[in-house]
Amino acid sequence: MAEARHSQILSGNPPSAFFRIAFLTVLLLQGCSSLNVENAAKLGTAGKEVSAAAAAGIFASDSEFRSAREAEIFFHSYTGVQPPADMLAAYTGIHAELRARKAVFTKLAAAYTAFSGLAARDEPARIAASIDELGDAVNGYAAVVDTSPVISGTASGIAGQIAHAALSGKKNRMLKQASALIRVRLARMLELLDDPLVREQMTGFRRNLARNRITAVQLLWMHGLLDPAPLLDQMAADAGLRAGSDAAVIVRNSKRIGNGLQAVMTDRLNNTVSLIDKGYDTTLDALRELIAEHEKLEKGESVTNAQLLQIIYGLQTVTERLSGRQLQE
Repeated sequence: MAEARHSQILSGNPPSAFFRIAFLTVLLLQGCSSLNVENAAKLGTAGKEVSAAAAAGIFASDSEFRSAREAEIFFHSYTGVQPPADMLAAYTGIHAELRARKAVFTKLAAAYTAFSGLAARDEPARIAASIDELGDAVNGYAAVVDTSPVISGTASGIAGQIAHAALSGKKNRMLKQASALIRVRLARMLELLDDPLVREQMTGFRRNLARNRITAVQLLWMHGLLDPAPLLDQMAADAGLRAGSDAAVIVRNSKRIGNGLQAVMTDRLNNTVSLIDKGYDTTLDALRELIAEHEKLEKGESVTNAQLLQIIYGLQTVTERLSGRQLQE
């Protein structure tokens, strides 16, 4: 029965108040003597790292949004026309989605911080508040992408009340209940992000943003407005060399050198486009693995985090490359 209620919650159609209470009460009362506190602390740390890496990726896309919007305005002004109002409205809409998604991962980090604290100390009030705020953030994100909320205000309040009531119980009981509540919210976030329409809206729009920036850079390069020295410095760094003081003049006077550097520049920018899908998929993989680790924790199984740590590293690498903190290969 608990699994059936679980499915109802994940479907975005919350069951009646009675069954919400029953579902959460079952979670609280299920056997939990085998839950390992050290495993919970380990999962809390991994959850914070996933949240930080995913949030950093959102910051990067927020930055690319601004530069792409400016590129679009530049294109239209360059040709002597005003940017269409509906185009700017689309940019505003995608920016709102980025802010809402960033808020989810920020609240997720706070929830895992509280979860780790609960593993070390008895802090049911803190974990209750964090889980409530995470639920609100997921609902906010669902509203932005036009999907029905998963957790009603009533159900969110019940989660907090049960967590507070658990103060008189054992620490592992509180941890298991908190783990289940976080897992349900992770599952809903995964469901939202994995929706084909939401995925295409985000990855497709981000690819367009990247291509806009590519075109703007190429146009500026063609008019001789960009300094090639940083690119030359990066290419020569392994040999301990850097661009000479007259490098820009030489590049402008040599079509072959200019074409070669433009090809390198274009390849780097195109590689960024390919990273967009990879970053999105890696974020989903991290959420799936977090859910799996929560399920293992609640069953009393060992939490190794080995696969999760590998995914976190991949997500951090993609984020660094998308935000320009690492040289493109």
